[in-house]
Amino acid sequence: MTRLSGRITAFGNSTITRMKAEPKFCLKCLTAMAIQCRCGQSIFIGDPVVAYYDPEHIAVLIGDKPGPAYLGCMYCTDSTANIGGIWMPGDDGKGRVAALPLV
Repeated sequence: MTRLSGRITAFGNSTITRMKAEPKFCLKCLTAMAIQCRCGQSIFIGDPVVAYYDPEHIAVLIGDKPGPAYLGCMYCTDSTANIGGIWMPGDDGKGRVAALPLV
């Protein structure tokens, strides 16, 4: 049986994950879906992300295609207004950005 909560660690950072009943992914899979921000912080499933454009750096894969943008963590932004989405599990077992609903 898959645990519903536990500590996961990626890139030297850790968080406690809590999932709803009957989770689709185990804690090991959620750890594998974490990505690293350019500042070194980890972006875990459920964390807000900010999309940055930087033509001098090709640092992120969005949809498996490299581009002049990167996903950043909340430590790298000066405002929560910059949140572009939430890092969520994809059906393929990889992380993806889920858009925030417009209010």
